[in-house]
Amino acid sequence: MPYKDRNKRIEYCRQWRLDNPGRIKQLSIAYKEKQKKIDRQRYLNNREYELERNKQWCKNNPEKYRAIARKKTNKRDRGLGFIPLNKYFEGSEAHHISKNFVIYIPREINQSVRHNLWTWYNMDKINKLAFAYL
Repeated sequence: MPYKDRNKRIEYCRQWRLDNPGRIKQLSIAYKEKQKKIDRQRYLNNREYELERNKQWCKNNPEKYRAIARKKTNKRDRGLGFIPLNKYFEGSEAHHISKNFVIYIPREINQSVRHNLWTWYNMDKINKLAFAYL
């Protein structure tokens, strides 16, 4: 609805946002998906320029770059120990049976059951398979 009075328009918009939270979420998701496609296409069309621009940003913002790199590294450094209970062999993966101990088992066995050491999701199942393999 067009309003001549700016304050009435602002109030109408605020009320609409309060009355339609689901619609706001849908519009937001659609906008983000559309923007993601646009950004991806721009990158593909101007790859060399974007890479050079990223390098320049890293040089111009060393503190921010270090903070981002540190965050990325810490994500990978999960604080798990690595004490192997058997020897590595071709086609094996290291499977943590606890936070410190590792068993090398075939990749097919390790990937046959989805598991998570932190939440202990399916760890009983995968550990049974790992010990049965040993």
